[in-house]
Amino acid sequence: MALRTFMPGELLRGYLCRLRNENGLRDDVALATMLGVPRVGASNRSSSANLLLPALLAKLGAEVKSLICQHSMVPFAKYLAVSNLRSPEPPDFSDASYLWFAMSMGGIAPRLCRDCATEDLNALGISYWRRLHQLPGIDWCAKHGRPLSEVLRGAPFGESPLASAVHAIDISAKAVEAGVRSPVVRRYATIAETILETADRPVNFVCAATVIEKRALDVDLSVTKHPSLLSDEAMRQTPNAWLRMHFPASATKVPNKVGWIDYAGTLHASPVGMSTFSLAMALLWDDPHEAIKALSHAHREKLNFNSSFAWSESDLSDIWVKNRGCHKLIAAELDLNKDQASRRLTKAGLPLYGRHGFEELEKKAITSLRSGKTSSQVARACKVSEDLIERVLRSSRQTENVEMSDSS
Repeated sequence: MALRTFMPGELLRGYLCRLRNENGLRDDVALATMLGVPRVGASNRSSSANLLLPALLAKLGAEVKSLICQHSMVPFAKYLAVSNLRSPEPPDFSDASYLWFAMSMGGIAPRLCRDCATEDLNALGISYWRRLHQLPGIDWCAKHGRPLSEVLRGAPFGESPLASAVHAIDISAKAVEAGVRSPVVRRYATIAETILETADRPVNFVCAATVIEKRALDVDLSVTKHPSLLSDEAMRQTPNAWLRMHFPASATKVPNKVGWIDYAGTLHASPVGMSTFSLAMALLWDDPHEAIKALSHAHREKLNFNSSFAWSESDLSDIWVKNRGCHKLIAAELDLNKDQASRRLTKAGLPLYGRHGFEELEKKAITSLRSGKTSSQVARACKVSEDLIERVLRSSRQTENVEMSDSS
């Protein structure tokens, strides 16, 4: 088996296709078999990543982190962590859980630079897929300054860039020129490229959003209220054609109303993608490297634990019990409206039946335990977790002790 090493900045998905083509293999199943993996289901992409890639890394003598950081889109696409948010510093990219995403490129149309493909062929005898060309919002080659070309048909990365160039479509030179002329878009490109090339761990989204919110206030902007919304500033400073091409949500932006990019600094909204976050940084900092530095130190920010993302499921269970299921009190403590609080409780697996429902659950739990049932049996009967039943019972005992103390 011919097993070439990665080219500098070569995209993993493209490398696997190159490896298959050079060895006359049909698919990842055949490649895995050749690498010594017993069986990889053709329809199971998770198995493919979990079994094929470790075998490949072992053959190359490489580590998970180097593959993730140097040959995938993970450092940019997954730079904002949205889980385990009580931990200021999420685990770095050495975690094998990132391998599946490193294999996947979603629905992206592969992009190439015709000049790079020709130069590669002349210098190396092959052409290969560069990950820098796949960054969203950057429509030109950083090396040659020419518009990239998109491959809109055929298997993504199924053949070399040079072969794909035959049926690739060049991105509009006019649209690219408008982006290149914009200082904001140029800063966005620097931010996106630098993060992709240098990031070795994700950043806590709650911390990062706090950085954006504070910076907006420092430059007399806001992410929550008119006047001077960040989203309005984005519409003023960024080429409209480029915005609509890469940020379709901007098309629905209403002047003086909170919109798409404002959510980069709003903890109570769903986390935005890294592209939107990068654009927010490009708008708020004149120096892109200062923006990256501020974000890389985001974990030092004091977390706002009233954010809807910072509360752990254990915390939410305690809040639900303390407020006896009352939606109004729970929403007030979470600093959310009632609909947002309901969605957050549902995500945590907590009931939404209010104070009356809480009292019914408490009564049923106490009665069932006195009749000899276990906590797990009560939980199954009430369709809630055993942990929640135990919290409700502890709360009930504490309340009973307080009432006895007051009466004495």
